[in-house]
Amino acid sequence: MLKIARIKHAVFLFIFIAFLVIPFFVFAEGEIPTAGNRLNTVAQDTYPGSSADSIEETISKAINAILGLTGMIFFVYMIYGGYLWMTANGKEENVEKAKHIIRNTIIGLIIVLSAYAISNYVVSAMLEPGNGTTIK
Repeated sequence: MLKIARIKHAVFLFIFIAFLVIPFFVFAEGEIPTAGNRLNTVAQDTYPGSSADSIEETISKAINAILGLTGMIFFVYMIYGGYLWMTANGKEENVEKAKHIIRNTIIGLIIVLSAYAISNYVVSAMLEPGNGTTIK
């Protein structure tokens, strides 16, 4: 009986993650051309291998991608904890396990949001031209 429950959990988790990942594989037309995109294209044609992004912008994009991924992971854990709680059938150990997962997920989300706020502040301080008081 325990194997069937684990298989159900694995199938549910697989389907849930598949619905989160499928939109990333849509093969739509490219970006809408803007002046920035055109200038970037000219820069890459003129100097192959170059990029219009500065190091600060590249770091900012990497941080945002990592934080977005961790946000999705926390979302999946919250759904999993709620699912465990809903299917506990009055078993106290399952309810406690679900509460533990949800509590740890909320703590992790607070840590990630704090990291985002700090990194956003630091990167914006690096990108803004200042009077010598900002990080360069």
